[in-house]
Amino acid sequence: MITLSGSCLCEEVRYTISGDSSQFFSYTCHCRDCQYVTGGPPNSAIYIPQQITITHGEPSCYHSKSDEGTNIRRFFCRNCGTHLYGESEKYPGTVVIKVGTLDDPGIFKSEMNVWVSSAQPWHHIDPELPRHEKGAG
Repeated sequence: MITLSGSCLCEEVRYTISGDSSQFFSYTCHCRDCQYVTGGPPNSAIYIPQQITITHGEPSCYHSKSDEGTNIRRFFCRNCGTHLYGESEKYPGTVVIKVGTLDDPGIFKSEMNVWVSSAQPWHHIDPELPRHEKGAG
């Protein structure tokens, strides 16, 4: 069992999430939505099949559709704008944590690259990691 915690830049919103780390997986997403959310580079994220616990504050939510037409909810701090995590109707009961919001982002090690069909030519993609033209599943 592992517990991760994190916050937005201004620390108005804090969260924790616990679960079996063998069920987590880390990836780098190059889709256009993630490029918008990060302001340019791909999104470094950890997929976690657990519910998140907000321990301080209340995040705002933006609703959108993925390239596949799936409803997505993206949670962010209304004060500083930091994107914290997302949820997809395709994977109920799971969250995708934005690695940069973790108290210890150094635990991240990408296991794969997804949506490389949308990757920008100026971004280096690790040739040692599996690549998926679109999503991984």
